[in-house]
Amino acid sequence: MILEGAIFDTFLRLAVLAVSMCLFYILFSLGLTLIFGFHEVLNFAHGGFYMLGAYIGLLFFTLTGNFGVAIIASVLCTMLIAALFERGLVSRLYGTDPANNFLLTFAFGLTFIGIVKLIAGVQFKYFARPELLAGAVTVGTVTIPHYRIFFIAISILLIFLVHMLLTRTRIGIVIRAGVTDRSAVEVLGIKVKNYFTLLFAIGSGLAGIAGVLMAPLGTLFPGMGGELIIWAFVIVIIGGLGSFKGAIIGGTIIGLLHSLGAIALGPNVLLITFVFLIVFMLLRREGLFGARQT
Repeated sequence: MILEGAIFDTFLRLAVLAVSMCLFYILFSLGLTLIFGFHEVLNFAHGGFYMLGAYIGLLFFTLTGNFGVAIIASVLCTMLIAALFERGLVSRLYGTDPANNFLLTFAFGLTFIGIVKLIAGVQFKYFARPELLAGAVTVGTVTIPHYRIFFIAISILLIFLVHMLLTRTRIGIVIRAGVTDRSAVEVLGIKVKNYFTLLFAIGSGLAGIAGVLMAPLGTLFPGMGGELIIWAFVIVIIGGLGSFKGAIIGGTIIGLLHSLGAIALGPNVLLITFVFLIVFMLLRREGLFGARQT
């Protein structure tokens, strides 16, 4: 009985960690894959929006002490910045050499880091967990923080809402139709560019909300999204560029590797992940759910 209890406790502890990591990677990469799927832009500033979301959330949480206000303010500010960025600069490069978009978004990612360093400094910042979510639930000998449960629940809700937005609303229908035949949609009097700007803002907003939700589980520092953008691209490559389902599967794979794999393999998990990616690209370069290339 003691052995069985220990096994269950270990399983539960690892399951909670794995689920939360998978959902985080899905949420973060989902915005990136949506932007590419509808704009065909590999947004290298995505990690910068993640960082901005965390820092903006910290600012409003410090000012108000209300975590709900911090989340809403973080998402709205991130979406506004993204909308201005897309309308003012990114949209001018649609249909041009992809290298132009890469250079532009990469430069803005670095600009975001510079702005954060200038305003907040280079020191690590800590985001205290909201008092309402500061407790924990004990199951056997396993302590599960309330905030971890909240993170899992709200991440699932957000992923579901994005799916519903794209498949069950006018916004999603117009965007998907605009990608297929933009001129035909515009003949109906619909300004597709406005919807494209909105989707870019939503995709970047997902990075921002991932940042503010993850902040109480870690530390904040300039460039905190730098490594994450690499893993987001790995997820997008595995799942297929522009695939919603692919982002979920890819995020789950990377989340499992970075949680359970890191425990079992230690630092070797990074090497194994990239070896897996290389082999995967050789066998199926279009990704799990991408269109097959001929």
